[in-house]
Amino acid sequence: MDVTITVLLVLSFMLSALITGVLRVYAVKVSMVDIPNSRSSHQIPTPRGGGLAFCITTVAIALYLGTFGAMEKSLLLGVFPGVVLVAVVGFTDDFSGLRTSTRFIIQIVAAVLPVYMQGGWPTIDFGAYVFGAGSVGAIIAVIGIVWSVNLTNFMDGIDALASVQAIFTLAVGA
Repeated sequence: MDVTITVLLVLSFMLSALITGVLRVYAVKVSMVDIPNSRSSHQIPTPRGGGLAFCITTVAIALYLGTFGAMEKSLLLGVFPGVVLVAVVGFTDDFSGLRTSTRFIIQIVAAVLPVYMQGGWPTIDFGAYVFGAGSVGAIIAVIGIVWSVNLTNFMDGIDALASVQAIFTLAVGA
């Protein structure tokens, strides 16, 4: 593994952990906690809003990569506003609650941005066979992104399950 990638991964972990700690203190201070109910996997009130730390870290790393040409500008322009939208919606929902339809519409917009900025689903070259998914691929990509966001939200609060899902999603994205 390249030294630069290793450094970025370590810095990403450290930044995420630091921001999560700050957000946890804030959440407890303002009573932004999830109170357990019959469907909860936790037994005690649990701070909300920690996902914002990962969004901030993602934006910071994407801006760094974009600045030094390691990330295509079109991908940066698609990822940056999408992540910001999801972060704002998620944090607002954690803080005061939002209607499901509002969250869903914004998630679709956030998913469409990177797919559109990349010109749809990229052509995949399998050597003798080149697969171009066109509009169908773009729709599948948007559905996949929205699904991943909601899957993460669903698993949020289940010890380590959200992190494992995030690792899988990032690996597929990479």
